[in-house]
Amino acid sequence: MNRNILTALVAVGGCAILMGCTTAQAPPVTVTTNYRRVCLVEFADRTQYSGTGKRFTDLLARQIVQISGDVEVVVAPAGALTELIGRDPIREGRVPLKALIEAQNLYGADALVVGSVDAHNPYWSPSVRVSLKVIDVSDGTVTFQSSEGWDAGSSRVQRDIMSYYKRNRYKDECRFGPDVFTVSPRYFLLFVADSVAHRMLTST
Repeated sequence: MNRNILTALVAVGGCAILMGCTTAQAPPVTVTTNYRRVCLVEFADRTQYSGTGKRFTDLLARQIVQISGDVEVVVAPAGALTELIGRDPIREGRVPLKALIEAQNLYGADALVVGSVDAHNPYWSPSVRVSLKVIDVSDGTVTFQSSEGWDAGSSRVQRDIMSYYKRNRYKDECRFGPDVFTVSPRYFLLFVADSVAHRMLTST
């Protein structure tokens, strides 16, 4: 690993991404969506690394708020929606109507997001596969769905990381340059969460 990148990673160890260090002033928000409150159910974790599902859920919630500016995100822990206990809406291909009603009654949500982290390799080169669905709770319509993988070693993902860096270079997490997103599992997941949030918000 490049020595400068390793030094940067050690330096950032005490600064959690979700809690946030001081950042520069953000530019105007450009992504809008029809939803005002989203219930994001903790993603199912199908990986061998415990906690990846919850970690990705938290990062996705953070990116949705940052990108949209005016969308409230409520993260429902696993088991919070009783109608989803023992169910796997991604593999089953459907979300029970009662779960939509429950999300609306408990959280005032107008959209429900369910998903899973299907695979994750935190070592070089970092990779992850994520599946999700966005459902309009008013009528049960699936407004967005995706099942996609990212590999930091691929040229496509490296181009996407550079685009992400250019859009967000004013932010604290980008102060070490774009390479940190290809070597750090934490930063790589942040990049993927941002990619998913952008696609989700621009499609709803």
